Amino acid sequence: MYKRSLFYLISFIEGASVMATEIIGAKLLAPLFGSSLYVWSSVMALTLGGLAAGYFFGGRISQKENSKRILFSTFFVAGIFIIAIPVILNFLSPLAFSMNLMVAVIICSAAILLPAVFCMGMISPLIIQNISGEHDGGKRAGEIYAISTLGGIIATFLTGFYLIPTIGLTYPLFIFGFLMIACSLVYFGVKNGKTLLLVSGLIAASSFLVAAKNEDAKHVIYKSEGLLGKLEVLETHWDMDSTRKGENHRILLINNIIQTWTETTTKKSYLDYVDQIEEVAIQIKKNKPKALILGLGGGAVANMLAEKGFDVTCVELDKRIAFVAKKYFSLSDNVKVIEDDARHAIERMDEKFDFVLVDLFNGEVTPSHVLSIESFERLKKITTDSTLVLFNTYGYCKAPAGLGNLALLNTIKTSGYNYNIGWTGEINKEDFRNFVIVSSRTWLPTLSKEFTEKIDLSGAELITDDKPVLEFLNAKAAKRWRYYYLQSFIPGRENAYPEEK
Repeated sequence: MYKRSLFYLISFIEGASVMATEIIGAKLLAPLFGSSLYVWSSVMALTLGGLAAGYFFGGRISQKENSKRILFSTFFVAGIFIIAIPVILNFLSPLAFSMNLMVAVIICSAAILLPAVFCMGMISPLIIQNISGEHDGGKRAGEIYAISTLGGIIATFLTGFYLIPTIGLTYPLFIFGFLMIACSLVYFGVKNGKTLLLVSGLIAASSFLVAAKNEDAKHVIYKSEGLLGKLEVLETHWDMDSTRKGENHRILLINNIIQTWTETTTKKSYLDYVDQIEEVAIQIKKNKPKALILGLGGGAVANMLAEKGFDVTCVELDKRIAFVAKKYFSLSDNVKVIEDDARHAIERMDEKFDFVLVDLFNGEVTPSHVLSIESFERLKKITTDSTLVLFNTYGYCKAPAGLGNLALLNTIKTSGYNYNIGWTGEINKEDFRNFVIVSSRTWLPTLSKEFTEKIDLSGAELITDDKPVLEFLNAKAAKRWRYYYLQSFIPGRENAYPEEK
């Protein structure tokens, strides 16, 4: 009974570790490759592929006489691969800058996931072989897969809702990796266990040092890993723009994508789209207008609107961002912040707003459920016919990269809104420009940088709750956007301080 209980425990830990590794692996890849469909598709496909190969190979070697020793050795090796994930990713991360984005995503995903997941896939067949009798193989197999799946369910909730938001990404890997190693040591005993524990400890120490390493650590004044990605606040004199050489910058990054960029002393935003939003906002002729911002960032837009006399409410899902906006970007005390999902918050509101900004990029990903026609209908209940609704989005308007924007514009139009489009960046280069879509049911403000190119919406998709196609349609845009970030921003950041290296 004792031995069978140990096998059941191993099965539970294996199932939990698989799901934790999959979730954390995707999050570790996000600072390099984002969190788009491409990344998640690669992670899920390689996880399933690794498990399938592990099941097959584990079934074959379970017939060997020393299958119990093979089981615990495999469990130990799987634990080692899990705690070594940060080391493997650090070694391969230069691939992100030297080859095709999709090839790099697949290679890095395979390198950090396949070894551990393959070993974990071998566990269930080996356990079944060790606990099954002549007539109860099916029963024991059902028990093992049920227990393994239960472990996966619990680990998914535990990792997503508690471990990652509380202790980040690296420590949960150590927890699950060492759980597997500890179970192996029970089998191998004290004598052999000391050697194995030393090996695993050295690998864990290396992994921790790699995870903690930061080339410009003295310039990072805040860093946090959470469910929505890696968040950093960078304070630097780094010259990202030759016209701003010598100035002090404070930058909010999520997965290495700039969310807010201000001058440290004056708090003036360096992002042109903030000026464009200001140009629109000041055309609202009303005393103390109410503004709703979906997506806080560092609070540059919120502060600007508050200074212009707006009553500002912001909705932000990630509580870390609200903290950072207050502490590092001087978010005004007059700005009300609601920690909630944007769609959920809209459903719960009953006051009327005169100005709404939808700025919900999480890296390069935008949520369909906030930009569906049903969401727009709910938005009408908290706005008036003259309310201005603005959308910050990519600068693409032609297929294939522009399919997402075409669907968004079609959804805006179908919902009864008129719109015009402002642009920032380089007008003739889609990859280096940004759009701010300005919409209303009755009037449109004047834009100094209005995009006047005719946009054909015939054949454009409609975003609905039943058909949330935006992320899929934006996949090409997200891929191109992330590619140019990999080629310019990240290498530029790493080489920003040659005199200090």
